[in-house]
Amino acid sequence: MSNANLRLLAPDWLEDSAQGLAYWIGYSSVRDATPAPELALGHELARLIGSKAKQYEVSTESPYGRMKTFESAAIAPRAKADITIWANIRGRRPVPALELKCVIEIKRGKASSSKIQDDFRRLAAVAEELQGVRAFLVLVSEGGLPPKPFATSNGLKYRARVHPIEETRSEYIVTGVYKAAPAFQHPDAAHYVCVAEVSRRPEFNAHV
Repeated sequence: MSNANLRLLAPDWLEDSAQGLAYWIGYSSVRDATPAPELALGHELARLIGSKAKQYEVSTESPYGRMKTFESAAIAPRAKADITIWANIRGRRPVPALELKCVIEIKRGKASSSKIQDDFRRLAAVAEELQGVRAFLVLVSEGGLPPKPFATSNGLKYRARVHPIEETRSEYIVTGVYKAAPAFQHPDAAHYVCVAEVSRRPEFNAHV
């Protein structure tokens, strides 16, 4: 069984925050004439996560270089992660240190397939080179269905479908699709937030 099949659920704080982001997008669409920029989506999701996961420190626009020097060419020298989640650990140190727990990238559903794959490849580098750190792509689709394979034509999650990520040793699975829409509104007019987790493919785990 694949890693992704073993992780069919995102953490509760991410699920709750993804649903909250869908509602926030719905509210923003009524208030503002233009969609919120991707940076604003990231800051709102980080704020929601911070309110749900008070045991962690939440950072936005964190340089990947803060995590490690990556071998993967998918991560440019000055690349930044949209959201990072850190735990305070003390261990034997007199001053608490931060331990990376999760990396999140955010992408709009209207982005090109190549841009979405670029984010998946960056997250694959995290999954492959940082053992124990979870990696998620959050895809936002405003006023329309998310692209396949993130959701069905009814706006629902596919059941446990695993998708290899090209040019990597990783795969992803969509763990949740969260929606905000007036009652009885057609699925293709709702606002969606999809969460996909990236993990190392099982045939490569023996080489970690």
